[in-house]
Amino acid sequence: MLGAVDIVTIHTPLNADSRDLIDARRIGLMQPHVYLINAARGGIVDEGALVDALEAGRLAGAGLDVWAHEPMIDPRLLALPNVVMLPHMGSATLEGRMASGERVIQNIRMWADGHRPPDQVLDGWI
Repeated sequence: MLGAVDIVTIHTPLNADSRDLIDARRIGLMQPHVYLINAARGGIVDEGALVDALEAGRLAGAGLDVWAHEPMIDPRLLALPNVVMLPHMGSATLEGRMASGERVIQNIRMWADGHRPPDQVLDGWI
């Protein structure tokens, strides 16, 4: 399947199953015209394998807004002209931050009143 795509875009949580999900073997399945975009979590892409593929022309480019050792960035990634890097901050608007804060307050109030918070992630807390 990876050999038949033009763009690989990653949007998955980082866990034991997804760590280094995109490794040298999987990158090797991609064609040289492919662009890889990681908008999920650092650690899902093996950065060493990614750098090797980009430097060797085995991938056309990468778009990253996360990296493996945040906030440190592998200097080899910074040096590559076919890599675009942005901070993982899509919610960094006044409206986004206000809405997030309001949701937190709403969840705390629901929990304090003995109800299940609407955005509860972990089971078993009420």
